[in-house]
Amino acid sequence: MTSTFLPFWISKNPPYIKSSLERGKELRLKQQYFWVAASLFDIVRRFKKSKRAWNEFPDQVAIQLNDTHPTLAVVELQRILIDQEGLE
Repeated sequence: MTSTFLPFWISKNPPYIKSSLERGKELRLKQQYFWVAASLFDIVRRFKKSKRAWNEFPDQVAIQLNDTHPTLAVVELQRILIDQEGLE
């Protein structure tokens, strides 16, 4: 039997660290990046599965940006599309 290890900052109930502390800020950033990256990866995976052309991506995908995620989601989507998918 294998078990999956997830770092504590990914788990559903991570230890609470005040955001006013530096390590709390770092923890929040790691958590936010993880969820943003996972969500965008899934969005791109589903789009590619549809076999549509990349020029249809903006018409087929809507991403709601709220809270602090916009700062991470925009650049992460750019990274995925440029670095992983080879788009220009």
